[in-house]
Amino acid sequence: MAVICVNNLDIIILNKKSTSTSEWVSECISSVNDIGNTYILENEENNIAKLEVESIKNTNNKYFGFLDNDDTLVSENIPKMIHQLEKDDSICGVYSNYERIDASGNKINEYRRGSWSPSSQLCSGDYPNHFAIYRRRALDMNLVESTYINFNEYYRFVLSSIAANFGYWKHIPIIAYKRRERDYYINHRRKISDTVRNNAMKIAIPILTKYLK
Repeated sequence: MAVICVNNLDIIILNKKSTSTSEWVSECISSVNDIGNTYILENEENNIAKLEVESIKNTNNKYFGFLDNDDTLVSENIPKMIHQLEKDDSICGVYSNYERIDASGNKINEYRRGSWSPSSQLCSGDYPNHFAIYRRRALDMNLVESTYINFNEYYRFVLSSIAANFGYWKHIPIIAYKRRERDYYINHRRKISDTVRNNAMKIAIPILTKYLK
């Protein structure tokens, strides 16, 4: 397979040592070796958002995306996502469909996302989660550092909301990554506490409701 390099993309891998096998981590890193610039975050204090803020501050390409260390990229489709960002300067980022795989790497199904809307994000919790590519200048880092850093769950809901202050998210109907699902979560959604959800909504509502006026 030809080497694919995206020079303006930083891929930041969150290394969750306690939950992922060495084989999964190796597969993840191998899937991104030929794409962009790769950084690995060691998550030892269980403060994911704080680590992600530091990684955003200390990388400098036009675009970046976070990847869990048990997921893998579909490398040939990443340039298609970057192309959309280069083509449309008004969007804050892009996200895609993904393939759900089990612990052994076997395909479960294709998870098809829909077009992004502020009402779906607010009312249905349908937001650019897992692997999405952000336009770096779409983020107000003062707002990110003063709010996002306080979340240890539901943090990507907050970050994607802050990015949307710049412009819409764009759905690209391709499979850009494979997400490894734990057995329990194949048919269940992670429950978010009411306190965390309410705190996230305090940040998201003023940003996203401007599109509804």
